[in-house]
Amino acid sequence: RKAILPAPAGMRKVVLATNIAETSLTIEGIRLVVDSAQERVARFDARTGLTRLVTQRISQASMTQRAGRAGRLAPGICLHLLAKEQAERAAAQGDPEILQSDLSSLLLELLQWGCQDPAQLSWLDLPPATNLAAARRLLTDLSALEGERLSAHGRKMAALGNDPRLAAMLTAAEDADGAATAAKLAAILEEPPRGGNSDLSAAFARQQGNWQQRAQQLMKRLA
Repeated sequence: RKAILPAPAGMRKVVLATNIAETSLTIEGIRLVVDSAQERVARFDARTGLTRLVTQRISQASMTQRAGRAGRLAPGICLHLLAKEQAERAAAQGDPEILQSDLSSLLLELLQWGCQDPAQLSWLDLPPATNLAAARRLLTDLSALEGERLSAHGRKMAALGNDPRLAAMLTAAEDADGAATAAKLAAILEEPPRGGNSDLSAAFARQQGNWQQRAQQLMKRLA
C-alpha cells in the first residue's frame, strides 16, 4: 500500500521490489529503476525431493520487463547492475517453471482426471521425466497409489487440493481431535511466519487469526 501512495511533498520515494513486480505492478511516479540483474527462483531437486531457493542471473526478457517499470506513465531510465557483455550473454528467456518444479501436486491432479501417462497430453514444455518419477515415488510413499492409479486414500488427498504431503497428513487423522491438529499444522505450514524476526511468540500471535480461519476451512473439507 505504501509503495502505491504518492511521495510526500519535497521527498523522493524508494520502492524495494522482488521480481514479481516485473509484470504485475505499475506505480505512478517511478522514473528510475535500479535492476540487480539477479533473481531468487525455486528449484526442485529430484534426487533429494526438496525445493530450494537459488540466486541466479536473470534473462534478457526479464531485463526488458524490469526496464519497463521505469517511466510507465512518463519518461524514465533503468540501470542494470552488470556489464553490457554480461547482459548480451544472458539467456534470452528464463526456464519455464514446469521444468524446475516439484510435480507431485500436478501428478496427483492428473491421476484424479484418469491420466496415468502425462506424455499423452499436449504440453508447451514436457514435464521432466526425473521430476515425474520423483513425484510418483512420493505419492507411493504417501500411500496415494495402487499400481498406476490412485488408491482410496489418494482420491481423498486429491479432493482436498492441498500439497500432497499436507493432504496425506490431513486424511490420516483418525478422529476429530487429530483432524483439528492436522488442520492447524497444515495452515501453519502453508503460511509460515515471515519477516526475519526472532520473536516467534509475536510472529505466531500475528498469524493466529489467519491460521485459525484456514484451519476451519480445511476442517470443513474433511467433514
